[in-house]
Amino acid sequence: MAEEEADDESDSAMEEVIVTATYRDTNLMDTPISITALSEDQIIDKGIHNIFSLYNNIPGLNLKKATSGFNDISIRGITPYAEGNGSPVGAYLNNMPIGSTNGDAAHFSIPLFDLERVEVLKGPQGTLYGEGTMGGAIRYITNKPNPAGLDFAVRASTDTMAHSSGFGHRIDGMVNVPLGDTAAVRAILYSRDMKGLLDAPGRGEDTDWEKETGGRLTVGFYPTDEFEIHAMYMDVDMTGGGPAIGFHCYEELRVDVNLIEIPSYPNEFDCSGDHNAQFDRDPYITHKAHPTLAGTDLDGTVDEYELFNIDFTWDLPFATLTGTWSQYDRYTKRAGDESPPHVNFSRRFVEDFNCGFSPSFSFLPTGECDVSTAPTINPMTGMGGIMAGQICYSTCISWAEGKSYELRLVSTADSPLRWTVGYYAKDNYRFDGTHAACPAEVPYAGILQTEVDGQSFDEHCSLLWLFNPGITPERQASIVKNFLNRFLFSGSRDENYVEESAYFGEVSYAITPQWEVTVGVRVADVQVQVDDYVNGFNPSNTIDTSFRLDDDTKTSPKIGLTWRPNDDWMLYGIWSHGFRPGIVQGAVVDRIAQVEPHRGASQAADDLYNFLVDKQTIQGDQAESLELGVKATVADGRVSFTTAFFNIDWTDIIIDIESFSPENIPEVSPFPFSYADNAGDAQTQGLEFEIEARLSDDLTLQAGGSWLWTAEIGTASAGNDARVAGSTALGVQVGNRIPASPEYTGSVSLSYDFELAGFRATARGEHYLVTEQWRGPDNERPTPSWHRTDMRLTLRQNNYDLAVYLNNAFDQVVAYERNQQGYNFGRARTFGFEVNWRM
Repeated sequence: MAEEEADDESDSAMEEVIVTATYRDTNLMDTPISITALSEDQIIDKGIHNIFSLYNNIPGLNLKKATSGFNDISIRGITPYAEGNGSPVGAYLNNMPIGSTNGDAAHFSIPLFDLERVEVLKGPQGTLYGEGTMGGAIRYITNKPNPAGLDFAVRASTDTMAHSSGFGHRIDGMVNVPLGDTAAVRAILYSRDMKGLLDAPGRGEDTDWEKETGGRLTVGFYPTDEFEIHAMYMDVDMTGGGPAIGFHCYEELRVDVNLIEIPSYPNEFDCSGDHNAQFDRDPYITHKAHPTLAGTDLDGTVDEYELFNIDFTWDLPFATLTGTWSQYDRYTKRAGDESPPHVNFSRRFVEDFNCGFSPSFSFLPTGECDVSTAPTINPMTGMGGIMAGQICYSTCISWAEGKSYELRLVSTADSPLRWTVGYYAKDNYRFDGTHAACPAEVPYAGILQTEVDGQSFDEHCSLLWLFNPGITPERQASIVKNFLNRFLFSGSRDENYVEESAYFGEVSYAITPQWEVTVGVRVADVQVQVDDYVNGFNPSNTIDTSFRLDDDTKTSPKIGLTWRPNDDWMLYGIWSHGFRPGIVQGAVVDRIAQVEPHRGASQAADDLYNFLVDKQTIQGDQAESLELGVKATVADGRVSFTTAFFNIDWTDIIIDIESFSPENIPEVSPFPFSYADNAGDAQTQGLEFEIEARLSDDLTLQAGGSWLWTAEIGTASAGNDARVAGSTALGVQVGNRIPASPEYTGSVSLSYDFELAGFRATARGEHYLVTEQWRGPDNERPTPSWHRTDMRLTLRQNNYDLAVYLNNAFDQVVAYERNQQGYNFGRARTFGFEVNWRM
């Protein structure tokens, strides 16, 4: 009888989860770091396909989605105010760093198929990982090629979404083929077609669609029990339609610009009333879609990347040596209509002032201003004047490539002393076109050219205006090139080179079986260089447009203490430090180029020039984190829970500053310009928890959440200086809440196992909650809170599963992003069917 009771208790105990966060196989509940881990089975059972369905299951992890392919990931409220040379959240694919080298908003779209596990580590991780991070790291760990035998798997789903049309699909396939007894190749291919949600005037329905195809090929070689080596290649291509932002033509005044945000062109929808009235009528409508662009390919997103990695593991008598070499190439393009927040202002500026602010401005060619009174009427809008076309089109292009190297030695001796040491280096290049080349569809494409160092570039068509049809393309080109793009809205291109090397490691010593102390350090050296090219302000190129930040050396220490009073309880505390590398900012180059010719003739110009030259290089921001955690297994192993309190002091925050040039400098734009500065400090403080309880042999409860009670700016110096008039931090005020840091996030799920018609069945219900949050530093407009309920029934038999699901069952409006450009929405109610088949 006692043996039967023991067996029952064993069957009801929670399954042990093994993680490799410390590069050793350890029990999750016995690892003194705040970690959330999801196994391959959990990823399938929860219906997780991408970062948007993943992040809700990770307490403390948050997502800010600007548009297709541009996703900011934050942990514990550490969300950048301005882009730096790295993301606060690092990402690793196996041992390959893939995250922070691509900027803050460029998280890779990793296919969440054929993964052994996903691990999310909270807090700075530089002493364990070569790519240092301030907020934490996400690890995607793939299944290895297996020489033991042929294996394959398929995961396929189709669904239909409310407020949309048609059926979307996702198909993933894997095959594992042995190559003799000591080698194997493993390949996956996938295709995704996600239908859109937004309707746009003149463009049709479901404009925000996404399509993605990709694959991953890994070859593994295992010549001995002590040595293995892998080579991996991954390729992903994503395209997204546009507009992808819901803009409701709401009649609200922008605080920062004081302009009414209404479309400057006719549309078929009701625009009366305030924003809430617009939203309540139909949230899934966008007015960021000028009719002129209907049927063209001038709106949307492209994201293409390739990754290549070679890594090895060698078990030595005293330690395990791992090494990795990685390379990536990535191209992204984002294009769209920017008319609603810009056209009214610029039309009023150019036409009402008749291009004639001041005789000192010489950027407009003689005789061009008189076209502002031309009588031609645009039949599309019924308006006359120079900007009768009423559209502002913008596109941004970026491509990046880089290499990284990492060697790590991890002790394996069964001893109270354990250690890890490593070396890491990277060499990255990124090109950013603030605006892209003029599309061929516009009448003056190919006319706009800029010469830089003897090379001819297409002029970047930021704020590309479709003028009155009565104005010739040559005259339009002259106005765009000589006034709009060079004076009113100047554009630039910059090439960013980053070199970083780091030594890292930590040592743990078990003082007694109950007490363990850990100390670690990461020492990194960073060099950054930016070559900037400005659209035409200084054609003689008399200023140096290449700037370099050398020897930005940072030391990031870590101290930890762990107490294990018994086998079921662990308490720990960690103090750690993390940082982002500094930047060389090309944003000041265009203003330097304007001011430089007037040095010597104007003291104001000389002072402003020297001030801006000092701002060419900016140090990185940094964070000090204190974490106190508890992990425990109680009730005879039927209940496990983790909780962690954290406090993060974020200093030297890189913040964009807006300034005006002194009025007494002739031929220098009176419009605001911005530059970045280490102008702020902030603090985040909160509590995270996860609990899993086996309520019965067949019923399991899982819950997790985060309470971020403090996430606010403590100081926000605008860097005011007598040489720069009216400097203000862009919307950043003391006491403002940090963007993308909701006070509460949480999830709870119940799963019930039973038999149904000869199948092993699981019924699962999950509810997610994200409270209101600010998506901009000015705290001007909140992103509303949302909650969502998902339901799933899975039938299992032999080697296949059949699942039917209803996500967002009550059709709640889920908004990832809300700013002056509009909303980016999550999925509406979605009904689907999925099959998983594995050999």
